[in-house]
Amino acid sequence: MNTIKRTIVKLFRRINKYHMTILALVLVILVAYMLGTVQNEIKHTEIHKPYFNDYWIQQASIDPKETVRSALENQIEKEYTLSIEVKEIWIDEEETKRNIKRYLGSELAEKRGWTDEDLRERFIVVRAKYYADYDDKKIFYTDGHLEQYFYLMQDKKNKKWIIVDNTSAYDVIE
Repeated sequence: MNTIKRTIVKLFRRINKYHMTILALVLVILVAYMLGTVQNEIKHTEIHKPYFNDYWIQQASIDPKETVRSALENQIEKEYTLSIEVKEIWIDEEETKRNIKRYLGSELAEKRGWTDEDLRERFIVVRAKYYADYDDKKIFYTDGHLEQYFYLMQDKKNKKWIIVDNTSAYDVIE
């Protein structure tokens, strides 16, 4: 133990002002980076990544249809989106009921932190029809006239809806 202590003391005695300046600069850069990361996370709280898909840049709203509209319209901000046009958005009551029934008491709901009360009171399915044109040189998304289900949860505190997942409407039509 004394050997380690003496080695550390010798090391600090050898460090001159130049080394201390470099060390201080590295620490300042590290702290600035960490603060920037925190600020970035605060700034982008409206960006939510569904479990198996690309990020949705959404503006949470007390109207779930407006949350979906913002997510679709903000697709234009992505480098691979050439155009986007929202055609129709509506709350799909039948799909909402079907998914609530499917998620109640499930491992998936538990994994995502959804209680049965959350599902009954704050879960909704919104269906959207839209036209998207993607740059096939950058991404291999299906484009053209599309239809999709968006699964939203309402925040308990501010009552705004956020997209928590989505799927193609064709994936669930029987």
